[in-house]
Amino acid sequence: AKYANDTGGFMRFDNLHSSDPKFVQALTVSLHKEYPEVAILGEFFTDETNLLQKSAEWELNLNLATPWNYRFVPQLRDYLNYIHRSTKHLRYFMPVTTHDSGTPYQEFGSIESTVPRYVSAALMGTGATGITQGVEYGITEKIQFIGRQTKMEFPGEARFADFIFKVNTILADYSAFRCGDNCFFVDKGHDAIIAAFRYDPSLKSSGFLVLCNFDTLHTQKIVIDILPFLSTSGPFNCFELLSGENMEYSQSPMELFLQPCQAMVLKFLK
Repeated sequence: AKYANDTGGFMRFDNLHSSDPKFVQALTVSLHKEYPEVAILGEFFTDETNLLQKSAEWELNLNLATPWNYRFVPQLRDYLNYIHRSTKHLRYFMPVTTHDSGTPYQEFGSIESTVPRYVSAALMGTGATGITQGVEYGITEKIQFIGRQTKMEFPGEARFADFIFKVNTILADYSAFRCGDNCFFVDKGHDAIIAAFRYDPSLKSSGFLVLCNFDTLHTQKIVIDILPFLSTSGPFNCFELLSGENMEYSQSPMELFLQPCQAMVLKFLK
């Protein structure tokens, strides 16, 4: 707690839902009194009512989100909606997978699924995200961390390092991705694509369109009406932040095609 307090770091309460509530209450009161700058990350799996109540009592700063449990697009979209709906009461740390889950390959059937899964966790959440060791290399099996293991051998090149760097740069550069209740899903319940418009608080009449194709095999088409979110009727000038390409769409609705496991982050230019 002292090191976390002195360095702006977190303490992680593992399996918090299995701990005695009275003990946790006494512990958190003592911690916040002794180390006022310490932050607490909880792994607290319970019903929504109990979660919000206890998180307030214990002054949890973040709770672990579980997007890997939602393998299909409709359920993941609903979960992302929940993350934003509860943001006024609790913020979530949403990594792409966890040390307890499988790798993106094991969970979703494709190494390339790392791309839409990380973009959705980082840029459709509320700003706290991460990866477990090995995701950057695209390993197919999770690292066994319990018990004595043989030394792990990694490939020579981190396959997704440049991609992760780009996503993290976007997250750091634009405040729209580090807050809640500003994520509007515009995909009309598409079975394979999640698309969300995010307002930037510093850019009142502009924002970002984030699109992820979770289909690991097929190109998908989506038609999006962007007019309700912009102050112009077109043409729409965009900068795609992952590829660095300038794009222009003459009118709304916009028709877009996404390759398997492709993600796009369109910044609309005034």
